[in-house]
Amino acid sequence: MINGWMLAGYMPFMLAIPVTRLSMSPLDVGAMIGVCLGGLLANLAVTARFAGVVCGEQGCMLDDMDEDEPPAPRWKPHPKAQQLTLFGLAAGAAATASLSQRSVALNVALNVYFFCATALSWCTAQRVKGLAALKGVHPFFVCTALTFAAVAALGGGLGLGLRRALEAYTASGASRTLAALLLSPSIISWGLQLYARRAIVAERLRPLCSSVCVVSCFSLLGTALAVRALRLTEALRLALLPRHLTSPLAMEVAARVGGPATLCFLVSLFTGLSGLFWGRKILDMLRIFDPAARGMALGGAASIGGVIALQEEPDAAAFAAVTSAMTGAVSIGLVCIPWVRDLLVKAALG
Repeated sequence: MINGWMLAGYMPFMLAIPVTRLSMSPLDVGAMIGVCLGGLLANLAVTARFAGVVCGEQGCMLDDMDEDEPPAPRWKPHPKAQQLTLFGLAAGAAATASLSQRSVALNVALNVYFFCATALSWCTAQRVKGLAALKGVHPFFVCTALTFAAVAALGGGLGLGLRRALEAYTASGASRTLAALLLSPSIISWGLQLYARRAIVAERLRPLCSSVCVVSCFSLLGTALAVRALRLTEALRLALLPRHLTSPLAMEVAARVGGPATLCFLVSLFTGLSGLFWGRKILDMLRIFDPAARGMALGGAASIGGVIALQEEPDAAAFAAVTSAMTGAVSIGLVCIPWVRDLLVKAALG
């Protein structure tokens, strides 16, 4: 489920970016990207090394793993029949939308088109990822481009224009349904994985809790000092503070410190995607191979993106899921303390 479909649930969020009104200069955008990537690298290095040191007292390597456990099944591309079905439904919905005179019928047709176009884009992206021309390009970006093209084509055909078509897509019931269908089951999946490995996590509860406290404090305070040193705009400074948290939790922290929710969402999304695409490679470069340390580092640095990235490493994914949830709880708890919140804001703004 996670490897096969989950990332398609983020398409409504990705296509909301072009219609988001933000007053940011190219320099601000570059600074935001630099802080997110630099913060991700720093978080991974600090948390992984700290987890390795703390785990060293009781042995961090998961020697008690079942060596006979079969590897996670490799996901197979979606069948062509499925793609043809989705294409037919999308084409029929587009034709219905162009001919419909009633708002109810038009709304239903648009929702069907948006849903089928997004699913078809993801199926196509998975099937073409082996092409030489797309070598090194993640299917997520291919799906984003295809979905954008499909929405733009509909907008042109109906005379809506690109911006109105994108706004209709992000506000449609199809986008909310897609996100709910694909993202909500993933949480249950992580819970099942965690339950299956509860004994391993329980044995390393002490280094886990220590790592969560370290990554929460280091991320919040370290980011506050970094954005102040870079002299970014006030809104961008506050939006970057919860960069290591998943979007809903990050926006909650932003509300506490007075940061803009929309900008905070984009920062969180970019950090999560960065951890998803490059997190494992960075840990390999840092020569962090222990599953517990990898999970704690990537779950704390990139939240849900880190959990998804480790789905091929079930033991590391269990630690990543716990670390992600605990880091969010600790970070929100910290900013709810008045003097801690004031300290962070003062460190960021001066």
